[in-house]
Amino acid sequence: MSSTYAIAELIVEFDFYVRVVKTLGRKAIFSDKQEHDAIRQFTRPMRAAFEEFIRFETWLTKPELLPLCRNDFLPGADAEAQRRVAAVTGIFGAVPPGIYAAQQVSRHSQRRVSISDTEKAMLERVAAELAAIHRESGAAVSEPTDDGLVD
Repeated sequence: MSSTYAIAELIVEFDFYVRVVKTLGRKAIFSDKQEHDAIRQFTRPMRAAFEEFIRFETWLTKPELLPLCRNDFLPGADAEAQRRVAAVTGIFGAVPPGIYAAQQVSRHSQRRVSISDTEKAMLERVAAELAAIHRESGAAVSEPTDDGLVD
């Protein structure tokens, strides 16, 4: 499933589930309590998933952060870009260096872009610089993982 449609797919699946449970309740196969409990069992995880997205949206849609882009993270970015990077780094944490070197990619990524050797060298340099900063600050450099990324 594409991450682009993950939330829409989640809504469709939940809607189907609720319709089936409601049908079982109306056919007297489920009691009112069973119907309520069955729906509630899935409502909490659904709500938690949406709240996580809303938390990110709340921060990322602030007017100061709307212009945020990948170029902001590159060395030599202007002062405004550096402020945006400082803000998102403070809110969400540092971007793991493996992302810049393309060693860490989410399972749902559809990016299959070929980059030039020059671009690859630049990204590897940025990854090395970030790793050095992490080492100097005593922060652990995380190993490539896709834990917590949307599937």
